[in-house]
Amino acid sequence: MKKVRVNKKDLLEILCENRKKHKEQYKVSIKAFRVKAADLLNKELQKIIAGKKFETYFDLQKPVSHEKDYDLVIKMVEMSVDDILELEQNEFNQLVNDEWTWKSSFRSEIYSNSGYSGSSGISGTSGSSGINYSEYLAENSDEYFIPITFPDDENENSEEDEQ
Repeated sequence: MKKVRVNKKDLLEILCENRKKHKEQYKVSIKAFRVKAADLLNKELQKIIAGKKFETYFDLQKPVSHEKDYDLVIKMVEMSVDDILELEQNEFNQLVNDEWTWKSSFRSEIYSNSGYSGSSGISGTSGSSGINYSEYLAENSDEYFIPITFPDDENENSEEDEQ
């Protein structure tokens, strides 16, 4: 079968559901990316503080949202004057089965930052640094606040306290 005729209303429901799933996957993926980045940066910061050699380059895949791709197709379907739409096989696979041309790279971005391919994860203590990043994620925010104390700072404060 090379073509199929689909009900516009049914197609819109599927597209909206697929968009919703993608948005949630992206949200989780970007948080995992930030946790992994914070873990890597913290490890290098610990080396800097200790006066050891450190890295300044990290090979991280930042997730990309394709929400606009869904928005465009949804708007096109909504504006169609036809109640029955004809889809080619590749369009059906993309729109109904949610298998877009970018889907495999999106999955790769998700897995590369999710802890499946490294020591970081979205929850709990991350890596060997011993920092629980979830404590520093502001509620309803994507920003992290990680307190940093240099060993020399602690010594200076204790000397000031003694005076």
